[in-house]
Amino acid sequence: MLKREDLEHLANLARLQLTEDEKDSLMKDLEKILEYVSQIKEADLKNFDPLISIFKSTKLREDEFRRKEHESHEIVKSIKNNFPLKDDEGYLKVPKVIDKDQA
Repeated sequence: MLKREDLEHLANLARLQLTEDEKDSLMKDLEKILEYVSQIKEADLKNFDPLISIFKSTKLREDEFRRKEHESHEIVKSIKNNFPLKDDEGYLKVPKVIDKDQA
């Protein structure tokens, strides 16, 4: 059974400032929770296997790199060719987001 001093100690640890009404309400809620937990503890679980996963199988796919190197180069080339702003060295230009004075 939870004592009021325990609740006040927990509230102090959590840096909560509770009114007397809040303490009363919280005591009732915590007592219900603790009662429910004690009911769960009494449940007979001898015929049940522990649930490790909700999936019947935990087989995971192997990580595969599917894109071939030449496809990567083609994608980059396509992006560069279709990008609206580029400088003389081929770098892509984007609008300024952060001004030095604001940073």
